[in-house]
Amino acid sequence: MVFSKDPFAVTRDGQVPLYRRLWFVLCTLPLCAPLTILIAITGGIYMRKNGELHRVDDDTAWYLALVAFSLLIFLALNMQVGAIEV
Repeated sequence: MVFSKDPFAVTRDGQVPLYRRLWFVLCTLPLCAPLTILIAITGGIYMRKNGELHRVDDDTAWYLALVAFSLLIFLALNMQVGAIEV
């Protein structure tokens, strides 16, 4: 992962909404992929590393959105194939 040097980055955990934390985004990936896509493309995702708060690079956020979209497509195709076989 690449971390951006954002001059306007938040400096405390209290300033980061729960849904903008990396662990929350990763938990929503298998549970609700559209929510993961929405969070990833609309703003920053933050994580704690070595006791400091860092913003995940925008490219990494877009990769997360792409993975979530691919999961949705895979599930949709899998459901269509299953429906045809029945």
